[in-house]
Parts: sequence; structure tokens; C-alpha cells
Amino acid sequence: MKNILYSILLGFAILGVGCDDSEKELPFAVSTDTWTFPAEGGTQNLIVSAPGAWEVSQNPEWCTLTPKQAEGPREVKIECMENDGNERTGSMLLTCGTETLTIEISQKAASGENGATDD
Repeated sequence: MKNILYSILLGFAILGVGCDDSEKELPFAVSTDTWTFPAEGGTQNLIVSAPGAWEVSQNPEWCTLTPKQAEGPREVKIECMENDGNERTGSMLLTCGTETLTIEISQKAASGENGATDD
């Protein structure tokens, strides 16, 4: 009986040594900080890693994001409308607490157009 009790206690001790009770906080990061879309528009997925609540505080008017806010890690869909003019560029800002990340977005010009504009 003592051997069984010692075996059980030894098992719990081994499990206790192998576990790390301290939580490791996720960094605030994105999978890619530069995106390029074709002139016809489209959708791409961005992965946001965050230790808490985050939100998109700025984005180009020709792009929509879903969701614009969440808590913790999340996939975000970036959808850009068709571009019928010059190449365009813009920035998205994501905020988590006091941290801010910038994501640069560009979209190719429509056929026959050139040049770039900020939006």
C-alpha cells in the first residue's frame, strides 16, 4: 500500500515540475505588415496576435476590415475595392493598449494608369 501511495505522490511531483504556472503574454504583432492588392481588388487574411483587446484605429477608405476590433489572437479579413485609377497606397493602424502597429497597403493601378496617391 505504501508503494502505491509513494508512486502516486511521485507522479504528482513529476507533473508539478513539468508544468509552468506563469502565463506567457502574447506579443502584439501581425503576420505581415505590408500588403499589395491587384487593381481588381480582393480579400486577404491578416493574423493579429495580441495580449488583450485591440482595434483598428485607421484604415484607407477603399479597404474594409472584419472584424475591426477583438480580444486576443484573431484572423482579420482585409477587403479592398476595385481600383479604377492610379496606384494607391494607405496605412492601417492597429492599437492594443499603448502599442500601435502600422500596416502599409498598396493597390495596383487600373490598366493604363500609373502614378501613386496617398489615401
